[in-house]
Amino acid sequence: MGYYSEVAFTITAKALENLRNLINNNELELALVTLEMLENADKHSIDEETKAEIFYWSASKWYHDFEEISCFHNALDELDFEDYLFIRIGEEFEDIEMQGYFWENPFGLDLVRTVEFSIAEEENIIAEKTEEEVR
Repeated sequence: MGYYSEVAFTITAKALENLRNLINNNELELALVTLEMLENADKHSIDEETKAEIFYWSASKWYHDFEEISCFHNALDELDFEDYLFIRIGEEFEDIEMQGYFWENPFGLDLVRTVEFSIAEEENIIAEKTEEEVR
């Protein structure tokens, strides 16, 4: 079993090159496992115009004590915050991790918190009538 997170990460082309170089500075096996983690994202796309990239994992065991996750975050810490945006949402309601300021990314990656609900049309009509009766 384990604890799963939803993870999304977008980065500029230049910063991704720097990230890969920083990862490659680790021992060969760790570098390969970390780069393989990026290559095996559930979804991956490259923006044709800017060459920025996005990586997405829908259900990942994103534990910081895993060597490849630690290696990834250590390399990320060396980059300019303006060049990437990392978002992780855990299973628990308040377990959210965000890093970076690449808000104007071509993928529209963002964290959105909203309230959603549904009311059957008949209920809505009854609520409107009740408000009119109160007046």
